[in-house]
Amino acid sequence: MLLAAGAVVAEEHTDGVTAQCLYYDNAEDVCACATETLAGGEAAEDIALYGAIGEAALSRRAEGADFMTAFTEAIDEVAASEGMSATALSTLNTRIAQAHRDAIGHCGG
Repeated sequence: MLLAAGAVVAEEHTDGVTAQCLYYDNAEDVCACATETLAGGEAAEDIALYGAIGEAALSRRAEGADFMTAFTEAIDEVAASEGMSATALSTLNTRIAQAHRDAIGHCGG
């Protein structure tokens, strides 16, 4: 499970968080700042889940899936691996995604 490793997992999934920022053509320094800002305001476990969803969704996008399908399948996958409901995880993901967008804006993106 992702949550078993706590902050270590959050660190591993920082790439998923940063990758989501970079996907939308933000500069690397903006994305690094946003990832750091997000980590300062959100629980490590929540960031780990958001990062895992991002990694899975961006992988699906690279394979040609449309945005909604990629994220829906990614949420379903991560929810199943964590023993969570997809609805609860989707709600959490939406909250963290908004915080991430706010952090990107704060960092100049």
